[in-house]
Amino acid sequence: GRTLTQIRDEGRLRDEIQAFLDGGDFDGVEPEAARDAVRRFVGARPDLRWAAEPAPRPGPRERAADLVKASGLPLELIALAPVIAPLLPVWALLLRLHELRDAAPTILPTDAHNRELAALEDHAAINPFSALGQRKPGLTRLVTAAGILRLVDYGARYIFNRGSLTGVTTIHFARWVFLDDRRRMIFASNYDGSLESYMDDFINQVWWGLNAVFSNGVGYPRTSWLVFGGARNEQAFKDYLRGHQVPTQVWYSAYDELTAVNIDNNAEIRAGLSGEMSREQTETWLQRL
Repeated sequence: GRTLTQIRDEGRLRDEIQAFLDGGDFDGVEPEAARDAVRRFVGARPDLRWAAEPAPRPGPRERAADLVKASGLPLELIALAPVIAPLLPVWALLLRLHELRDAAPTILPTDAHNRELAALEDHAAINPFSALGQRKPGLTRLVTAAGILRLVDYGARYIFNRGSLTGVTTIHFARWVFLDDRRRMIFASNYDGSLESYMDDFINQVWWGLNAVFSNGVGYPRTSWLVFGGARNEQAFKDYLRGHQVPTQVWYSAYDELTAVNIDNNAEIRAGLSGEMSREQTETWLQRL
C-alpha cells in the first residue's frame, strides 16, 4: 500500500534524522532521551511534521476489493478440482518423460556478451535484468508454464507482498510474459546489489520456484519432477541466465538509491516516531539509524 511519494518522503526523513544525529553529541544519552530528541527535531521542522502521523493505509473499500480479487483463483481451483485431480497423475507422468528426454546443453555466454551486460550494471543501488528464451515445445510444457505463471502471479500479488519473496528481500519487481504466440518468454526484474548476489539469493532460497518456471525454457539445466535439480546446479544455472540475458534498453527507477530493505527500514523509522515504546523497542528503533 505504499505510494511513490511516501517512499521518497520517508527516504528523505531518514537522511534528515541521520544528519541531525550526526551533528549532535549523543554519547551516553539514554535511548528514550535520544528518541525524544529526534521526535522534537521532526516536530520542529514544518517540512517533516507529516512524519509524526502514522503512514496512511489502504481503506476498507480497497481492502475489500483486494479480498474479492484474492479469492478468485482459490474459488476457481475448487470449482475445477473434480476435473484437475484425475488429470494430475497423467500430467506428472508426461512431465517426467519430457524431463528425461529434453536436451540440457551447457550454454556458455561469450566474453563479449558478458562485457556488454556488465557495462550496463551497478550504476545505482538497483539493477535491471532482462532475459529472453524459447519455450520447450509441446502441450505439456505449455500447460505447465501457463499454470505455474498463474500461481506465481497470485503469490506475488496476495501472499509475498510485504517486501520478501519467500525470504528474498532484494527484489523490487519480477515478471514473466509470453511472446510470439507463447513460443518464447521474456523475464524482466529489478533487484538490489550485484547480479552474482541476486542469482545466489535465488539459488539458495527459491531454487524450487526458479525450476518450476525456468525449466520450461529450452536449455535449462535438467530438473526432476519440476522442482528438483535445475538451479541447484549452480554454475550451469548462472551460465543459463547470463546466456539468455539481453541488454535492458529502457529502464527507470523512481528511487534508484533505495534498496527494498532501505524502503522497509525507512517506513519503520517513521512508524517509530509515534506511539509508546519500551526501552528494548526504542533501542531496536535507534539501531535502524
